[in-house]
Amino acid sequence: NEFENLEKDLTTMMDDVAAANDAIDKAYPFLWAGAAAVGAQILIVICLMAEVVMASRGRKIEGSCAKCMRNNIVLPLFFFFTILSWLFACLFLLAAISGSDFCVDPDSATLTLLEERVAKEEY
Repeated sequence: NEFENLEKDLTTMMDDVAAANDAIDKAYPFLWAGAAAVGAQILIVICLMAEVVMASRGRKIEGSCAKCMRNNIVLPLFFFFTILSWLFACLFLLAAISGSDFCVDPDSATLTLLEERVAKEEY
């Protein structure tokens, strides 16, 4: 009887791990989208840094096309990605702070919710 309970617990744990793996697999597109956004932001920063280096050496961008690209494409994208990065950093910080309560000392509301859920599964 004890081995049956152990087998049931192990099967439940394996199912939970499989569900977690499925959830992680669903998150990969978001990971790649985030990596692409960071790559685009790096390219934009490199463009802006190259312009600063050229200006420090006395060279100025004379072409109107380059100025148009900088003013209408590069700078707006830079500001957009900077704000987007700031928002995601705030979201990750919020998730880390709220998730840390579960590791250290769950509050009474969380414990009550978990105990009720365990009680429902037992019946």
